[in-house]
Amino acid sequence: MSVSLYGITYSITNFRDINFSIFRIMGAERVSIVIYLEPVEEGLLIYSVSGIYIPTFIANRIHLTPNINARITSLINWITEGLKRQESIIVEHEPETPTKKVLQNSIINRLLRN
Repeated sequence: MSVSLYGITYSITNFRDINFSIFRIMGAERVSIVIYLEPVEEGLLIYSVSGIYIPTFIANRIHLTPNINARITSLINWITEGLKRQESIIVEHEPETPTKKVLQNSIINRLLRN
């Protein structure tokens, strides 16, 4: 995970071999998933890119796209729910202040309007 001026980038890879039944279909570090989150005025902007290196013989027989998409969706849901929870905790503990205030989130600075 890395934090930049505008957003957060999650880079994920597999550290173990991936097997289908008893057959190894992919070695370690052959899956790469990058998720980028950026707060925007309308909410949260999310980009996701993934890549898989597998032999053509296996790629023609096993359709991994739905599995990768399901993992990315789970990760995005987990990240956004965590950010929502973090934000609600901060908002609950903030005293009444003027109409605009900046909350210092450990991950994202967000401008809230009451």
